[in-house]
Amino acid sequence: MNIRNISILLTLCLAITVQAFSQYSWKRLPQIASPVFRKDTFNIIRYGAIADGITLNTAAINKAITTCSMKGGGVVLVPEGLWLTGPVEMKNNVNLHLKSGATLLFTPDKNQYPLVEGSYEGRSAARNQSPVSGNGLHDIAITGKGIIDGNGDVWRAVGKGQMTESEWKKKVASGGVLGKNGNEWYPSEQYKKAKEEGMSMLLVPGKPLADFAVMKDFLRPNLVALTNCKRVLLEGITFQNSAAWCLHPSLCEDLTLRNLLVKNPSYAQNGDGADIESCRSFLVEGCIFDVGDDAICIKSGKDEEGRKRGKPTENGIVRNNTVYKAHGGFVIGSEMSGGARNIFVYNCTFIGTDKGLRFKSTRGRGGVVEKIFAKNIFMKDIVEEAVFFDLYYFVKFATDSKRDERPQVNEGTPVFRDMEFDNIICNGAKKAIFIRGLPEMPVKNIRITNSVFKTTIGKELTDADDIVLDNVRLDTQLPRDTSFAVWSTFQKQRLKFPFIKIAAPTAPANMKQLIDIPYREASGRTLLLDVFCNKGPQRKPAVLLVFGGGWHSGDKTHNHAMSVELVKRGYVAVSAEYRLSAEAQYPAAVQDLKAAVRWMRANAALYGIDTNHIAVLGCSAGGQLAALMGATNGFERYEEGKDNRAFSSAVQAAVDIDGILAFKHPESMEAGAASEWLGGTYEEKPDLWKEASALTHAGNNTVPMLFINSSFPQFHAGRNDMMQLMKEHHIYSEVHELPDTPHPFWFFHPWFNTTMNYTTAFLQKVLK
Repeated sequence: MNIRNISILLTLCLAITVQAFSQYSWKRLPQIASPVFRKDTFNIIRYGAIADGITLNTAAINKAITTCSMKGGGVVLVPEGLWLTGPVEMKNNVNLHLKSGATLLFTPDKNQYPLVEGSYEGRSAARNQSPVSGNGLHDIAITGKGIIDGNGDVWRAVGKGQMTESEWKKKVASGGVLGKNGNEWYPSEQYKKAKEEGMSMLLVPGKPLADFAVMKDFLRPNLVALTNCKRVLLEGITFQNSAAWCLHPSLCEDLTLRNLLVKNPSYAQNGDGADIESCRSFLVEGCIFDVGDDAICIKSGKDEEGRKRGKPTENGIVRNNTVYKAHGGFVIGSEMSGGARNIFVYNCTFIGTDKGLRFKSTRGRGGVVEKIFAKNIFMKDIVEEAVFFDLYYFVKFATDSKRDERPQVNEGTPVFRDMEFDNIICNGAKKAIFIRGLPEMPVKNIRITNSVFKTTIGKELTDADDIVLDNVRLDTQLPRDTSFAVWSTFQKQRLKFPFIKIAAPTAPANMKQLIDIPYREASGRTLLLDVFCNKGPQRKPAVLLVFGGGWHSGDKTHNHAMSVELVKRGYVAVSAEYRLSAEAQYPAAVQDLKAAVRWMRANAALYGIDTNHIAVLGCSAGGQLAALMGATNGFERYEEGKDNRAFSSAVQAAVDIDGILAFKHPESMEAGAASEWLGGTYEEKPDLWKEASALTHAGNNTVPMLFINSSFPQFHAGRNDMMQLMKEHHIYSEVHELPDTPHPFWFFHPWFNTTMNYTTAFLQKVLK
């Protein structure tokens, strides 16, 4: 074959591929085939089933199903009554039909559920057999108006904080065992041991199923597990009280979930509604979800195992559904390593869910999620974000293994791109739109049109490219956290230090004070800063001041006393506001402050700033931010936005006043405030906890630093390690500890002047 023919063939193949991926649209939705059954009916009573709620009917129900299938198929009828049973196994050409008033109640006797080779969170794992299961089948259905109850409470662990006081007392009285601190309930000692020792449930070569018997209680089954099945219908049934996921179709084709009620308690651990994994051609319509985790969730395998399988979830329709309590209304991830595409979501209502449209993944997953379309999505009282993308999502699971967490593009890099959302209406949420991609792989080409969001906060975009908001109204009202303020801090501290006074230096006669100058646009609003400078033409070194308050409180006015004093000592002072954690999580604050430095250089002539000599100074959480800025000159992830990008955000020195250098450190006591700012605990977001620590970045690009500290070690966690690394790189640093001082000593006499003396002596040394 000559080169020309090869070229023509490649072009033809490419054209066919593009056509295959673009064949669906709102005018041409995917088509889903439904199973067809014979009318022959097999009543389970004829096979010995007894509806007394006591007799175990496992053998009778399975015999009816097997007989029906062997005779060419039909309907297996479950009449009115309470039918206690063990695992039920579906067969080809069988419609398991539950009449109104019929309940299949699965036995709490765990010995009835043998260990099987299954999957968990996208990985091959040992499980107890699911109450309802089927593998490699065709033309199967579960229909009717009855209830299928998984008796999940006998399987699940639960935390005290997830229940009311009366529920907790009832749970403890029911049996089981408590964890070490008394705040976690486990169904058994075996479960507790498996959890606390981190036993692995993963299937590995050479390890037989029998070896998992020591952790059997821990291996909670999904309520319905259908694998490699074609033409599947679940219709009209109430599925409830699952031990883990409720409905888990995997590797299925032509799947329909219609008019279901899927419910779990809000405290149900992994209590997802429907997890559609690596399925092709599916329809979810007219269903109601009220569950303990994600409601309608798209998955496609996890990490390397999912990528090798290479089966995306594709060609799906999700319509006319209502979601009440759930972690997310419509969700993709985080186990999406095989990808997802060509999914159409419309005419859905989410009321009281934690998040609305939720997309999540992390480094090491891989997979491409694209061509997701949503319209006419109506949300009310969303707890957190209405539209949410997070590629730093990570929760430690029993199926986790080592992931490649390097910030570089490889097969483990997740890709989220090419999505369109139209007519998204949200009345009530903490945040309208949150998109956080990866520096090496931003979330790309997301278009939101003709939408209205009435939320506390507008939008937060980090590592996001080509995000288009067309005719989108963000009706926001940002709350102010005033829990950390100078006067209230004074009132508190003078109980122990009655001699203190709030510092209020007299302004020099030639000082100009310019308040509330806009310096950037972010999260749908204008960020402001204050400038303190001399009236003369001479350019002077400048200091950007960063207030503290645990990343959730504080105000730029807190730095005014220091600003005045710096002007008296020959500096230009700039005090900037930045987005706090209630408005935007890390790294928004760092990006704002870097933008403030760029603004200072862009406007240097107006305010007499020497652009070659700019320092950053911060107190408490502001000190942490100042040190981080001083260690990350040129760090591209923090250079977000188009504000004055022709100018450098580099600083030449940093002053850290009682701010930590490492979030995870033997001296650190950071917990709630740090978790709120970083978007999760260390166990949930280890990458971000490390990245946000100045100590992580210490190296040749670190600038000279001054540390001024109280006597509380938790407020300088990592300082000594930082100074040692700086010393190894021949970078100047110095430290001063003020004994017998409160943490916010810089606000007050007699320590204010001492703080300023140390600061200006240091700046004189390294800047002038």
